[in-house]
Amino acid sequence: MASDPPKPVRCAVYTRVSTADQAQGDFSSIDNQRERALRVIESHAHEGWVAVDEQYDDCGISGGTIERPALQRLVRAIKAGQVDCFVAYKLDRLSRKLRDLLALIDLLKDHDVALVSVTEPFDTTNSIGKAMLQLIGVFAELERGMISERTRDKIIAAIRKGQYVGGPVPLGYDIHPDGGRLIVNGAEAEQVRATFRLYLESQSLMHTIAELRERGWKTKSW
Repeated sequence: MASDPPKPVRCAVYTRVSTADQAQGDFSSIDNQRERALRVIESHAHEGWVAVDEQYDDCGISGGTIERPALQRLVRAIKAGQVDCFVAYKLDRLSRKLRDLLALIDLLKDHDVALVSVTEPFDTTNSIGKAMLQLIGVFAELERGMISERTRDKIIAAIRKGQYVGGPVPLGYDIHPDGGRLIVNGAEAEQVRATFRLYLESQSLMHTIAELRERGWKTKSW
């Protein structure tokens, strides 16, 4: 007697890339992530796994936020009971913040949805798998923190070398015609020095502001 076919397991594939360039081309990073995920689903076809038709792709959005259009659509589908299994190429495609990652995992648990990572084999139904999942999340957050620290250090080093790193140009300076650094604006620099002298003489911020208004001195405009 033939056994009954397995109950369908509806699998939603989620993909994400941080830059729009990664989503371009005949075979993009998005395509690669989806293809790898579909292979995993096909390998479990005998268990009833089937990919849902809806595609959930976030292109050019950082993993530092979960406020992503495709991810939020998938969250709504999960809450509506339309998904049984969440398949992602890698956990950091979901989030690089441990807090957000754990919140998503709790959401999946509350709705009895399995989580599968194509490149990180684990099972969220047992204690060891849950612990491993949290460890991976910690390292994903650590990686993001290290990137932020390196970026901050590069900006600080550039400032110390007198290089222009972007943002509003302060009163008293102009951008060098060749770019990359600031040069002193003589007339504005004298205004800045005079402003400090006014305050030191009066010791009153309101008096200084009133005097600046009287002279018609304003902040830098563009």
